[in-house]
Amino acid sequence: MTVTGEKPHFKSATLRHWCRYSLKDKAYPGAAVCQDENAQINGVLWSGVSAQGIYKLDAFEGAEYCRQAVTVLTEGGQPQTAWIYRWIDESLFCGAWDIDAFEHRHRADFLATHWQTYSTQSKSDL
Repeated sequence: MTVTGEKPHFKSATLRHWCRYSLKDKAYPGAAVCQDENAQINGVLWSGVSAQGIYKLDAFEGAEYCRQAVTVLTEGGQPQTAWIYRWIDESLFCGAWDIDAFEHRHRADFLATHWQTYSTQSKSDL
């Protein structure tokens, strides 16, 4: 993983009752609990990240996010405690986040912006 400089283990996981939102004037999303009982975020659960790696992730996410403990469901429906970075200022939410739009319109700029800071690893690790 580029930010931590580590190679954690990962597996698919689902976080129920949370949504990713588009943020005003931002290309990246913010996640928060949502009212839709069917909502979920499908993502990746990393394990084996050191305390130093967590510190680096906290710094990368910045003050706009708060690291919060949640329960995710891993493959096979097994619950596991995990951390998520919850977006703090929900007044900036402006609809559902569209990953396809991000990939086509913003990913290259996002990588270019953050590549300078984390240039020791591969861009594909972001």
